[in-house]
Amino acid sequence: MYVIGYSITTLGTGDITPSGRWPRILMVLAATSGFVLISVAVTYLLSVYAALARMTALAFEIHRFVGRDEGLVAVDVLVTVAEAEAASELSDWLASTASSLAEVVQADDEYPLLHYFHFPDERALPVALSDLPEVVTLCRTLLLPGAFPALTGGLVIAGTERVARSYSMALIRKFEGRPVDGGGWQDHAGRPSRLPGVR
Repeated sequence: MYVIGYSITTLGTGDITPSGRWPRILMVLAATSGFVLISVAVTYLLSVYAALARMTALAFEIHRFVGRDEGLVAVDVLVTVAEAEAASELSDWLASTASSLAEVVQADDEYPLLHYFHFPDERALPVALSDLPEVVTLCRTLLLPGAFPALTGGLVIAGTERVARSYSMALIRKFEGRPVDGGGWQDHAGRPSRLPGVR
């Protein structure tokens, strides 16, 4: 254990040396496996940190775009769009946000422990993400289709809604349970969930 432990951590020792071909091969294999394990662990942790940084940046961007820090709400975004005739700017932002959210969804599938590291403020994506479907819903219900066709029924608005909904449903399945036939939800033990009316 002493020799293998020092070999796996790639520190090496000088007080004990193997004699014979097979013990030497075993030491080389132990040192190689230790180097591989350390490299994989460091790479994984750095990848998780990068994905968490992207998730936090997206949450912060949504929060700042809507203007929550200034006391504004999603409907204020539409007021600004209507007054400044900035429909293309909002459409571009929604497309960019949906693309970033799709990357976050993929990272969430690759690194399931991402949601166990979060911030308790506007940098928490599930909190900030509630504004995105609200902006989409308000675009479809408040804006006139003739004046803003891209924001009421275009591909960007539909795609943004689908990505946001799929991410929200993935979070519900992960932390609350799974959908069952006939409606409702079950937790991982098969008991009715605390959110029985969610679809």
